[in-house]
Amino acid sequence: MNRFVVLSIVVCCLLFLTSCASAMQDGQTTHNEEAISGIYNDEAVTNTSNSELITTHVSGDFMEYMYIDELASRATYIVRVEVLDERVERIDIGIPPTSRYEINTVNRLEVLHVFKGDMEIGKIMEVRQFGGQLGNEKFICSHRTTLPIGDDLVLFLACLGIDNRPARLVNPVQSIYRFASLNADESIRSFNDELEVLNDRNNLTLTFDDLSRFSETYMD
Repeated sequence: MNRFVVLSIVVCCLLFLTSCASAMQDGQTTHNEEAISGIYNDEAVTNTSNSELITTHVSGDFMEYMYIDELASRATYIVRVEVLDERVERIDIGIPPTSRYEINTVNRLEVLHVFKGDMEIGKIMEVRQFGGQLGNEKFICSHRTTLPIGDDLVLFLACLGIDNRPARLVNPVQSIYRFASLNADESIRSFNDELEVLNDRNNLTLTFDDLSRFSETYMD
């Protein structure tokens, strides 16, 4: 009986160690608002210039919001914008006097309407998200949402106000909505109509009534 118990314990230990090794191979890393906690490299891929493209996958670790009003309260700006263009650059995301650089995708935006924040209509501003390719370095963040050029979007933005650094999304999944135009057969849009989300993992809804409330709350 005792030999059976000992053998069972040994088998359980072996299974546990095997599962841990598998998890370490398949595990994803985390990336919070301003820092990366460990990264791992994907297999190298040879590009057209015969230099190795090093791909690094980073998963996001961001605050998730249960209600749209909670998201709005955390935003520095809630703005309707047109996406003008996109570039990738290495940005200092450290808090002065400390410097720390990471590869970011930066979009230029033209502000069309302001629902929260001190921002002029027509202003050209920038928003950054972690990830992108620069030279032979490519960072892929699982939570990054592409902002299609030319799209009419509503964004919930946070701004640290450090050295004109581009703003960032309050949450990279929940902060982006498409401001759809009226259909040809519609004469009026319902306040209960929901804006389209750009990321399928977004569990929040944003209506035109919400935007009206935000204007009344934050702009008066």
